[in-house]
Amino acid sequence: MGSLAASGILLRNVASIDAIAAIVVLTACQFVTTKLVRRSGHVADFVKAEPTLLTHKGEYLRDAIVRTRISEEEIKMALRTAGITANSDANWVVLETNGTMSVIPRQDVHWGVLCHLNFGPFRVRVFRRRYPWLDEELRHEGIEVH
Repeated sequence: MGSLAASGILLRNVASIDAIAAIVVLTACQFVTTKLVRRSGHVADFVKAEPTLLTHKGEYLRDAIVRTRISEEEIKMALRTAGITANSDANWVVLETNGTMSVIPRQDVHWGVLCHLNFGPFRVRVFRRRYPWLDEELRHEGIEVH
């Protein structure tokens, strides 16, 4: 919106009224979308993203990488940021709904870490539906599965 306002003020070929109209339309769209998301679970499911598992036990999940358009280099950067030098040292790399990547090291997989990463019971259910092998992994790590 700032660039729209600046365009209306600074550029001769963009009328100020056009910039103001664009800002009003974008604000109205955001307001309506937010209201619909809060009132309808279906709209929320359509609009909001869900976390996506990108690696598992050091292996890249190719389908997820292609679907999310994340490169292996971006995943490696997230690993380095977390202090991990080898992909095999990470249990999971998760693309979060806000676009950041969470790295869960192998030695730190427990319910507390999952909760810290906003993996409450709902998120775990979502992941269990999408990744059927997760139940076995959670049991193996000593996490009670309901």
